[in-house]
Order: sequence, then structure tokens, then C-alpha cells
Amino acid sequence: MTIMTNPSTQAVREHFAAPAQEAPVQVQMPDGSTITDETRKAIVRDDKIVGMHRAGYQIHQFSDWLVDHVETMLDTPDLVIDRAGTLKGGRVAFVQVSTADTLDVAGIEYSPFINAATSHDGSIASSYFTGATSIICMNTLSAGLRYAPQRISIRHTRHSEFRGSQVREALNIVESTADEFSVAVRGLLDRKVTASQWDEFVSAHTGVDTAKEGRGLTMALNRAESLRSMYRDDERVAPWAGTAYGVLAAVNTWGHWERRTLADDRAEQNAWLDIRGTRFTDDAQAIRLLDKVTAHA
Repeated sequence: MTIMTNPSTQAVREHFAAPAQEAPVQVQMPDGSTITDETRKAIVRDDKIVGMHRAGYQIHQFSDWLVDHVETMLDTPDLVIDRAGTLKGGRVAFVQVSTADTLDVAGIEYSPFINAATSHDGSIASSYFTGATSIICMNTLSAGLRYAPQRISIRHTRHSEFRGSQVREALNIVESTADEFSVAVRGLLDRKVTASQWDEFVSAHTGVDTAKEGRGLTMALNRAESLRSMYRDDERVAPWAGTAYGVLAAVNTWGHWERRTLADDRAEQNAWLDIRGTRFTDDAQAIRLLDKVTAHA
């Protein structure tokens, strides 16, 4: 796993420079002879097998799909790259590019971005989506907050190709991301959340009331206490306590920095959850739950 922060475009190109190549899939028999599977192929990069696929699989080179195509999409040869890197032992790569200067909405600073990612192991298609990074906590958020971002995915099929104008139009990248995020944040800031509604949300969100005795209940109680502590005392959350944005900030911040780490590194896990869209789905579900809690207030 290698993740670079604020790298130059040239540094990213160099990191992605090694091309992935196709290789035959062969099995050596006990007598020393080999059998070739004509229906499958291996993908090799940096002298390591990074994927095994059917014959129709098409390689999407990291530099082409994550740098060149994003330059075409944004119509600029000089990308402002926030983060870039490889995950899962070089099988997955991503680039997160700022699409505007740092903006401010009601005292909350954020930076709109487009994320591009692809893989050689088949775990994800080549994907492009927009979002925003909260500067105070460096958390990633969907531009619309209430729903997962629109995502354009191009599968690694034979004859697959990138059409920059179509992707740009579908994502409506530069023109709408900042405005959409600003409207969504203001809407959540304007929604008041009472102390009792917050307690009800935490109980429902963590499953404290339904968890059975044992490890599950312990984990739910620990998560609930962590959320309450953030909401009360954490500078990344507490200034907005009493609003729907404060609730979202608590859930999102916990997901970034307190969620149990399954990967070798938290930065890798955070990047992977962003690429997969898991983070944005979690945020959208949290807002829908809050809607349900406050609807019967």
C-alpha cells in the first residue's frame, strides 16, 4: 500500500508507470509437462500476479485511466491532486483531484473533488465520482450528503473505452458539486436536533437496544459512547451539536477515525471505503434514520 498526499502529477505518473501485462495461465503437471488454459489469463505488474481473469478481460492501465483521462475530463494538463496511491498490494489504484479552491459554507471549509479508481484484480470497475473533503477533519463526504454520489463505472470488458465528455456530463463535475454540497450542508445546519432525538438516534444507529448480551452488545455500547463523546467534546463535531449536520459529522468522523480497522493501515481502509462508496452509503443511511427519528417528534 502506498498513498501519497498532495503529490505532483509527475510523481503520480511515475508511481503508476509500470504497465500491467497479460500472461498465459499454465499448470505444471507432475511429469513436468504444462497445460495452458486458453480461456483465462493472468495480469502481471511489477513482477507480481495482480489478477486472474477470463480471456475477455481488458486491462485499464493506471496512468491512462487515472491521470490522462481525468486531465481530459477536467480539460486541464495540471491536476491539483489531493491523494493518490495503490492499495491491496498494487492491485487497486486511485487518484483524488480537487476541482476548486477551498470553499466555505457557514464556517465549514471544504474542498470539492473527483475521485478516479480502477483495479487489476476485478474488485472494482474503473470508476469516477464526486464529493467533498471537510478541511477541519479531512473526512470525505458525498456532495449531496443525503444520498450516495452518482458514480460512473466502466467495466474491464473487451473494447471498453473512456468517453470523457460523456463522463463529465453525467457527473456534472465542476459546475454543480460545490453548489450541491453547500445547499446540502445549509439544509442540515438549519435542522435542529434535540437532546432526546440525539439519544434516540444513537440507540437506533448503534443497535444498543436490540443487541444481545455478549460481544455484540459491548461493541454497540462502545460505539454509542464514542459517538456521544464526539458530539459533546470533539472539535470536529461539537460546534454543530444540536443540528442534523452535527449528527452526520459524528457518524462520518467515527467512521473515518474510530471504526475498527480491518486493513493493515487506517489510511488504506479509508481510501478503500471511499472507492467502494461504503462511506457515502453509511452517511445517507444515517440521515434517513435521523429523518425517521425526528418525524415523530
